[in-house]
Amino acid sequence: MRTLLKICDDYSKQYSIVFKAAKSACLLVTSSKSQQRRLQKPEFYIGGKLIDFVNEYAHLGHIISDCMDDKHDILLRRNMLCGKINNVMCFFCQQNSAVKLRLMCRYCSDHYGSVLWDLNNPSVEDVCIVWRKGLRRSYDLPRCTHSLFVPAICGLLPLKYELACRQTCFIDNCLNSVNSVVKFVARNGVYFSRMHSPIGCSAQFCSALFEVNLRDLGCVTRRLAWQVYNRDIYCHKDDINVICELLAVRHGDLELDFFSNSILDGFIEFLCTN
Repeated sequence: MRTLLKICDDYSKQYSIVFKAAKSACLLVTSSKSQQRRLQKPEFYIGGKLIDFVNEYAHLGHIISDCMDDKHDILLRRNMLCGKINNVMCFFCQQNSAVKLRLMCRYCSDHYGSVLWDLNNPSVEDVCIVWRKGLRRSYDLPRCTHSLFVPAICGLLPLKYELACRQTCFIDNCLNSVNSVVKFVARNGVYFSRMHSPIGCSAQFCSALFEVNLRDLGCVTRRLAWQVYNRDIYCHKDDINVICELLAVRHGDLELDFFSNSILDGFIEFLCTN
């Protein structure tokens, strides 16, 4: 590290360039805080000034933590998701529910950087909660609609299943990368380090969720994800179908003259929350 910094110093002297230490940071990455306390942090200088050590640092839009905890990056994305959903609800509040749902799926479902997360992290559920609240708002569902029902009513996979599908695709690409370094690191993490590796943790999570072998992660598709999800909601399928039909009546896609709007809303709320 000091050799590389010396190259920068020599380059700056040769071409009259100034490197600011304040714009750089050092990160000592370990698997636990106890290891950090035992290790002595070395000192690095650039331009004759000390480079400070930090607990976390933003790089290419991601927050990297010194203890390999994705919590801060996940919560940052959760807050950004809240802002996107609020913007859609604010600017398109006059649109019907189907349009708002399509707009939300179009503008709020990028989930940038989620393929790098450890999906076992409890903070992932915070993102899922925000997403489900957004679906309820966009599709005019009761606030207390069962979490298991919401994706099916909207015709979408649960967010955790969607994130897991993206991760399996990413992991499979790493395992079969033409870059020998990427391929070696990915294979070592998935097949040998397992839970001691971030990519290994993600692979184990996806393997357990979709009930496939680690070597078959490349076979995971959204079709398989739907099969797993439909199995989870099988006993509630009739209720969900009735809710979808009642929503179609409320949105004007079907005609049913037997009930007033207030009675219709009562039926929907009862089925969604009981």
